[in-house]
Amino acid sequence: MTAIVTTVPPEAKRLPDKDLPVLLAALAGRATHLLTVDKKHFGALFGKTVGPVVILPPGEYLRRRA
Repeated sequence: MTAIVTTVPPEAKRLPDKDLPVLLAALAGRATHLLTVDKKHFGALFGKTVGPVVILPPGEYLRRRA
């Protein structure tokens, strides 16, 4: 079953147009985490949850899993 995300979460509205599809794909894919090193665009969302997706840099994700 394919999920389609039609509503942009308020936290995501400040993302550049080129980065928004990345977050929407994570939401549509029912991901639990979105790992990115894009501090410039996603940095304000690091450690935050958008819908069910926690946004983290990879190193932080690995530290939390250890």
